[in-house]
Amino acid sequence: MLYSQVVSFADVMMSLVERNDEYILAQADLERAVKLVEEIEQMLEDLQAAKEDYENSLKEKQEAYEKAIEEMKAQYENMTAV
Repeated sequence: MLYSQVVSFADVMMSLVERNDEYILAQADLERAVKLVEEIEQMLEDLQAAKEDYENSLKEKQEAYEKAIEEMKAQYENMTAV
């Protein structure tokens, strides 16, 4: 009887050790997943900022191009008005 209780106790302890190991691995996986999500969120923020910079740059270049066209039109009109 004592023997079977010792065996049962040993089985329970082994089961607890295995579950503890699984818990430790799961906790490490969770920490890695959280870190990856944070990195992805930062990349998305960086991408949004780069998109806004690109759009602003494109708008500035378009305005400069349109200004240059208007200046060329005015110069052409001055040249042909004489």
